[in-house]
Amino acid sequence: MTEFNVIRFTPDPEAIEPANVAILLKERPPRLIFDPAFQRLECLAPSFGTKNLLLWLEEMRDIVREPSALGARPEDVVRRSSAQFSVSEAKSLGGHVSAEVERLLVQRYLRRQARSHERVERATREQRVEAKLHDYLVRTFRVPESRILRRASPVDFLGPQAVAELRGNGFTCHRVINGTRNIVVVNGLSLAGGTWKVVTSQAERIAFAVYRLGQIKEFVERVEKRTLSRATVVFGSVPSESPHAPHYEFARDLAGRECEHILDGVSGDAKFQACVRDADPHLSY
Repeated sequence: MTEFNVIRFTPDPEAIEPANVAILLKERPPRLIFDPAFQRLECLAPSFGTKNLLLWLEEMRDIVREPSALGARPEDVVRRSSAQFSVSEAKSLGGHVSAEVERLLVQRYLRRQARSHERVERATREQRVEAKLHDYLVRTFRVPESRILRRASPVDFLGPQAVAELRGNGFTCHRVINGTRNIVVVNGLSLAGGTWKVVTSQAERIAFAVYRLGQIKEFVERVEKRTLSRATVVFGSVPSESPHAPHYEFARDLAGRECEHILDGVSGDAKFQACVRDADPHLSY
């Protein structure tokens, strides 16, 4: 189990709200990761020069690598360094933090949040994708609508022990078939009708949910005696003539990288059909 803290900074504690600037990974040894662009800080204090902040973080990154030199917990060292810094409560990830997970953490906690109109556009796009996904499950695999959970959080389909083991509930899944023998988690990704940045952002959110569920997959199957299967349905194809085709391909691969099933959103799939049917054997799908 790996814990991390989000490091926040404000140029003026009395006037400016603190912004996320770094993540402290409490591995052995601890590591401090940050994005030199400081996008969230730039939103709150666009005129603030970040040169000294960058130097401080680079120095602190070296300090936290040497546990014997700290004389205290790494997060306490950060807190004591200046009133301009604050540290969040510890969050849990579980297991080794890979380069891909590290990138997702930076994207989620350190990059700029979408503006209001961007959030509306993103929500509208996701609603269209979810509607298409829902229709695909019902029409192609004949899953009864009453068996499909919409935008389900882990507490909606996992038992209390599994939720506690997950140690975090900050994501949702587009659709879930919560069966007595199988839990089938299904997310949808559309490669059409969006810029490569929008598609990649959607893929990153899917990848995060898939990764977090993968961390407790064995626990769920051992304790709840149910199989946990993850699937990504990819609608559309990579626009081959686009100069950004590699970005779309990366998004597609990212969303399905750790899934047991990757579907094309058009045809059926015998293995996935069997998985769905086995979710509730007493029902006729």
